[in-house]
Amino acid sequence: MTLRVKRRLLVMGGFPISLCLVLLVLGALYRAPEQIPPGVPGERVDFGGLRLRIEQSGAGPDVLLLHGSPGSIEDWDPVAQKLQPSYRVTRMDRPGHGFSDAGARADFNYNADLVLRVIRTLGLHDVIVVGHSFGGSVALALAEQNPPELKAVVVVASRSYSHDPPGLVMRLLGVPVLGVGLARLAGGRLAPRLIRRGLLAKWHPNEADIPPGFIEERVALWSEPKISVTAARERGLAYQQLAAHYGEIRRPVALLMGAEDHPNADEAPRLADAIAGSRLVTLAGVGHYVQYVRSDVVVQTIDELRAAPF
Repeated sequence: MTLRVKRRLLVMGGFPISLCLVLLVLGALYRAPEQIPPGVPGERVDFGGLRLRIEQSGAGPDVLLLHGSPGSIEDWDPVAQKLQPSYRVTRMDRPGHGFSDAGARADFNYNADLVLRVIRTLGLHDVIVVGHSFGGSVALALAEQNPPELKAVVVVASRSYSHDPPGLVMRLLGVPVLGVGLARLAGGRLAPRLIRRGLLAKWHPNEADIPPGFIEERVALWSEPKISVTAARERGLAYQQLAAHYGEIRRPVALLMGAEDHPNADEAPRLADAIAGSRLVTLAGVGHYVQYVRSDVVVQTIDELRAAPF
């Protein structure tokens, strides 16, 4: 082996170490934004040392809307606008998303406990909790506790059973400090491309219904390292923590699924069977973003649950 080859091997061997050091430094120096930009709705409210963006509008019975992963309160715009004349609508950025602080953990039970804290701190009563995607799984975890403040749950386009573990990039993003550094390094070009591609896949086959600016706004917001890391941590935990205690739910549950939203729609009948008295509605020709494509069905379902005795 020549001296030149040996030097090249040494350089190649040291590259991963150097890269890790760079990522650790980038991660250690990162500070997430702590202010909501001017003109963006909501306010940051302290819940036991964790500041979450909260927005409330309208008046009447309580409805709480939970977004997916990643996501933010804006993901509920069409539904919130239709609910506001008849309900007090509360929207929140879950921990680590939008303009909320990152939480200590990222699992369903942690999110559910925090949602219950929000409900009690804000004084919500007989609240209907509506969750989209990961938010729907959080709503199910909350329903498993059967808290007295909860009237019913609407699960929209959510996973309900364990699935394959995340890939290497997602696992790396979930590593403390190093994952933040990786997110910062990828945030300029790679993250926007991946977010755009993922959003278009989730919207299929309803691309014609994508609101103007939807993709661009999410790309700009979700490229924030805090959000990339939180979504990776949630993805890393979700595959092994679903289907815990569905049989213990004693609150009314409605399941709204797009027929083209696989594998969520494929799992839905099994979930409906597991929850006594639950109701499954499968919407033909609809993908993952049910609350945009069929916001009327979401609102109708909430109205029906509100009117039902419990």
